[in-house]
Amino acid sequence: MVNAFVHTRKPAHTEEALQAMLRDPALVRTLDDHVAVNAHPDAFDRLSFLFRDSTPPARLDDLFPDWRGWMDPDLTNVLRRLTDRVLAEGLDVLVVDQTSAVVRDLGFAQVKVIVPGSLPMTFGHLNQRFGGLSRLHTVPERLGFPNPAPALHLPHPFP
Repeated sequence: MVNAFVHTRKPAHTEEALQAMLRDPALVRTLDDHVAVNAHPDAFDRLSFLFRDSTPPARLDDLFPDWRGWMDPDLTNVLRRLTDRVLAEGLDVLVVDQTSAVVRDLGFAQVKVIVPGSLPMTFGHLNQRFGGLSRLHTVPERLGFPNPAPALHLPHPFP
């Protein structure tokens, strides 16, 4: 495997600080920390599930045969399909209109969308909120990926 990832460390991310973060994920508190600790060569084994040498690379068409059907110049159609897909998984979609007058006058809308039961994006390892989300175990298995349970206690590597 060729390491093509390029990351410029912040001054606070000394070797000592990164080694401490590798040992204690509670020290990973910012988005920059996530990037720096996971760009460190000592963290690469955490990502080994992404590089299964015995399995040929998957093609997008094989993983998601209908992906081209998602391309639509009308964003409303795409949003309806996404909502239908989430609802078909047994989850709810909550939408709150947060459009300000200024944005409305420009002909746009602003919404906040929440899907209870989906994986919440959090920053700071101590803020994780995915306990009890069975989807973390059932969906990867259904898609043919290894169960991520051991990695759940590590800061996610994707900023």
